Amino acid sequence: MKGEKIKEIRIEKGYTLSDIAKKTGYTASFLSQIERNLKKPSLEALRKISDSLETPIISFLIDEYKPISVIKDMNDEYERYYFTSEKKRRKVVIPEICTEYQFITPVSSDNTVKPRMVGFYVELKPKSWVSEKLITHDAEEGLFIVKGRIEVHVDNKIFLLNTNDSLYINSNVPHNYLNIDDDNAIIISYLSPPVY
Repeated sequence: MKGEKIKEIRIEKGYTLSDIAKKTGYTASFLSQIERNLKKPSLEALRKISDSLETPIISFLIDEYKPISVIKDMNDEYERYYFTSEKKRRKVVIPEICTEYQFITPVSSDNTVKPRMVGFYVELKPKSWVSEKLITHDAEEGLFIVKGRIEVHVDNKIFLLNTNDSLYINSNVPHNYLNIDDDNAIIISYLSPPVY
C-alpha cells in the first residue's frame, strides 16, 4: 500500500487531514504518518479512510493499470480491448486475511479505464475467510470455484461449493466465504458494476 495514493485522492477530493480525522476518529498526525508511509494502517483503518474519502479501498492497494497489449480498431480513436497475460496481472495481497486478488479485467484508480464489471482471480489460503467480516456491496457477484471447497455464508444460509460449482449473489446481500480445505483454494469472482 502506498500512502501517497491516499494523499493524492484526499487532495483531489478537496479534503484536509483535519476533515478526514473528524470522519474517521483518527488524529491528523496519524493520518499524515500513513500518507508519508511512516505507519502501516490496519485493514479496519483503511476501510474507515476509504469510507471517509468515498473511495473503494482497493484504490489504495493497487498501482496504476497499464494495459500490456492493446488491440485497436482502426476506425476508432479509443482503446477497445485489453489483454493481460497471467504474469502481468495486477495483484493485491491483504495479509490480515490471507487473500491474494489478481485483476482479470482492466483496472485504474483514476477512472481512465471504466469497465462495467470487474473480475478477480482469488487465491485463498487454507482455513481462511476472504474478508474479516461479512461483505455487503452495491454490486451483483458471481463466484466460480476453480479449485477447492468453499463454504459461502449468505444471509443466514451456508452453501458448500466444490470445484466447478458456482454461485450468484445479488446486490447488497451480506456474504463471506471460507476455504475449508487444507490447500489453497482458487476462485474466479465477477462483480457488476465494479466496486474497487
